Amino acid sequence: MNNPINNPINNPINNPINNPINNPINNPINNPINNPINNPINNPIDNLELKKICDDILPLIYNYINDINIDKESVYIYKSYKELTELFSLILEDNPNNNIFNDIKNTIKYSTHTNHPMYVDKLYSGSSAIGIISELIITLLNTNVHTFNSSPVFTLIELETIKTINNIIGYDINSDGIFCPGGSYSNMLALLCARNKINPNIKKVGYNNKKYSIFMSEQGHYSIINSVIILGL
Repeated sequence: MNNPINNPINNPINNPINNPINNPINNPINNPINNPINNPINNPIDNLELKKICDDILPLIYNYINDINIDKESVYIYKSYKELTELFSLILEDNPNNNIFNDIKNTIKYSTHTNHPMYVDKLYSGSSAIGIISELIITLLNTNVHTFNSSPVFTLIELETIKTINNIIGYDINSDGIFCPGGSYSNMLALLCARNKINPNIKKVGYNNKKYSIFMSEQGHYSIINSVIILGL
C-alpha cells in the first residue's frame, strides 16, 4: 500500500511525463524553431524597422527619380567588377541592416538607369508610379497565383488581363492564357504546344522512337536551340 509505485503519478505507465508529447524534451512545441512564436518565418513584420528603412530610403528614391527626369544623371556610370566589389558589403551577415542604406544608394547609382530619357532598349524601359507601388504591394503580400485561395484578388487581375489581351489580338475573350517570365520561356512553351498538338500521346508515352524537327532561320533566336534541346526534338 505504501509502495510508491502504486501512486499513479509515480507509476511510469501513468506518469504523464513519460508520454512523449508531454515530455518537455520531446514536445516539438518546445523546439524554438517549431514554436510559432519563435519561428522567424512566422514573426510579424517589424513595423518600426520598416518605418526607419522607408524614412531613410524614400527620399533617396524621390531624388533619384527627380534627377533622372531632368537628365541630371548619366544613363550608366561604369565601374569594373573589381571596383564594384570594393564598393559593396556583399558578405552575408546576421544583421545586414548595418550597411543597407549605403548599399542601396550605390545600387541605384551604379545600375543602368532604364528610366533615363536617353535610355533605349528593344524589350523594356523605365517604370511608372503605379508600377513601383504595385511591386511594393506584391512584395508586401508575398503570395502566389498558383491557386485561387492563395491569391484570390491577383487571380481576378490575371484573368481580366488575359481577357483584355485576347480582345486586343482578336481572340475570343474567354480564351485561355498564361503569363510567361520572358521570351525564352515563351518560345519553349510555344514549341511544347505545337509538339503536343501534333502528337497528344507524347504526354503519356513519350516520343516512342519518333523523331520531330523544326525549321528555324539563321536569324532565329538562341532560345529556340535551347528549347529544342530541353524538349528533345
